[in-house]
Amino acid sequence: DLEAEQQKVQELQKEKTQLDVSLKHTELLLNYLNEDIQKKNLLREKKEYLNKVQFWLSDHFIPLMENMEKNILFKVHAEFNALFEKWFSILIDNQTLSMSLDEEYAPKIVQNGYELEYEYLSGGEKTAGALAYRLALNQVINNLNVGLKTQDLLILDEPTDGFSSEQLDRLKILMDEIQIAQIICFGWRIIWS
Repeated sequence: DLEAEQQKVQELQKEKTQLDVSLKHTELLLNYLNEDIQKKNLLREKKEYLNKVQFWLSDHFIPLMENMEKNILFKVHAEFNALFEKWFSILIDNQTLSMSLDEEYAPKIVQNGYELEYEYLSGGEKTAGALAYRLALNQVINNLNVGLKTQDLLILDEPTDGFSSEQLDRLKILMDEIQIAQIICFGWRIIWS
């Protein structure tokens, strides 16, 4: 009987050893699964955070930036157009001819209440439009970028091509008004000092 009982004890110990090994494997698997669950919970939290950020960006930030961009571009367009119209009218003494900018910053030419194509302008009118455009663009860029060190410098290439002597006199009035300290021109017909 003792041997039979010892045999049962050995079998039970063997079974216990197998169960201990199985328990260790189960505990390792449980630890691995718990770590995996924690990682997935962290990933879920990151995903929820990123979804909140994406929602904020798409529903709040981007519309705000678009609105700011529209306002800034509207202001830039208005300033650019005002300078362009003013300087063109100084260069061209013609009450029936005017130039302004359309929504895409292209010159819009009106003569006697009718829109006119660019190619129908005289050489001096074309040059006056181009010069007024460049000067207005230069002023707007300098106003926007205060950090640029080009406010007192203007470089032009043949700015008076096609100008009459009257337009050259009007150019002097314009240059006095914009008050740029240094102007570098190539091909400029100078009739004043």
